Amino acid sequence: MNTRIDRLTPMRLVTALIACALIGACSSDDGVREDAVSAIISNPDRFEGKVVTVRGFVNLAQNESALYLHVDDYRWAIQTNGIWLHMPHCVNRAGQAVTQGYMTVIGNFTAKLHGHADSWIGEIDNIKACRLIEGVADDARPRALLP
Repeated sequence: MNTRIDRLTPMRLVTALIACALIGACSSDDGVREDAVSAIISNPDRFEGKVVTVRGFVNLAQNESALYLHVDDYRWAIQTNGIWLHMPHCVNRAGQAVTQGYMTVIGNFTAKLHGHADSWIGEIDNIKACRLIEGVADDARPRALLP
């Protein structure tokens, strides 16, 4: 048995690993393409009018329904790290309404509208799905309790 490895084998292995990583980064386990919130925030015109799938910390409240990169962005009211959401509620696996937590949201993005008080980089409306990401500790505290 010949155990000699030809010179192209390492290159083929590296190419296969890169391809697997790229495919995994572009879609979730259910086959839906996921867009990074940071990519939308940094280049909103690229996503204009497109259906996006994003994950982040969601706070649903009157005059402030938004998806943030991280709970700390909500906690410190960093609206430049968020996207306004046109949705009244989201549900967990048991079908109960939730108003805060890390969630996956699917809807249409527009950079032409900027949410309540024109404070956001854009909006997601026509929400097709909203799912609470179960088991993720959000560690959120109301802003009133901040130092």
